[in-house]
Amino acid sequence: VLPVTSLQLIHRATSERVSTGLDWLDEMFGGKGYFRACRVLLSGGAGTAKTTLAACFLEAACRRGERALCFQFEESPAQYARNMRSVGLNLDRWIKNGRLSIHAARPTLYGLEFHLATMHREVDDADPSVVVIDPLSSFVGSSFDEVNSMVMRLIDFLKGKNITAVFTHLIPGSGASQEVEVGVSSLIDTWILLRNSPPGERGGRHLSILKSRGMPHSSERRSFELTGRGPVVLAPARGSQAAPRGRR
Repeated sequence: VLPVTSLQLIHRATSERVSTGLDWLDEMFGGKGYFRACRVLLSGGAGTAKTTLAACFLEAACRRGERALCFQFEESPAQYARNMRSVGLNLDRWIKNGRLSIHAARPTLYGLEFHLATMHREVDDADPSVVVIDPLSSFVGSSFDEVNSMVMRLIDFLKGKNITAVFTHLIPGSGASQEVEVGVSSLIDTWILLRNSPPGERGGRHLSILKSRGMPHSSERRSFELTGRGPVVLAPARGSQAAPRGRR
């Protein structure tokens, strides 16, 4: 679809910021959110709200009047929209007015090259400013090298179109490990790690920013819970640090 040998590091860089969709998460990035056209990875175990945080980002883009595209590899569009209603996100209205497009398919339905070609076509047709791929880990059944090649070409394609891309990735087991089976961490600009709390502990989920290239960001671990108003942050975890990190 796109030979790896043709890729060059000639992408534009912008200092424009776009909201994460959550005020408290924007605050962790200096109150401004992600860089536009950056690549964001949300990784964590099952039930850590990766899909919800990605959906908040989609809705924020639609609220700004931008077009958004979601590649969903675990749920149908109807199921995805229904589930997001439980956390106060009404994606149906954005789907109806054409600002949000959802492409759903089983990852095992086609080969990796066909999926990549389909993504290229959908992006060209929808002309979005933001794209969500949920979850990237659906493709780990293929060989490591094949998945890496596909992801690298997809990231380069989106970057070349000045599209902000958010990827979710399931970490097997408890999600405590920071390992990402698909070796894309070096290609990611912003990496957010999500964890579940032990049963009975206040604050069902925790969020930490592992890295965010080019901008100061909080090293604090935030506890949050999912409510009918979306992800709501709780008091900072004991022993966390609020001081910003460096720029790498």
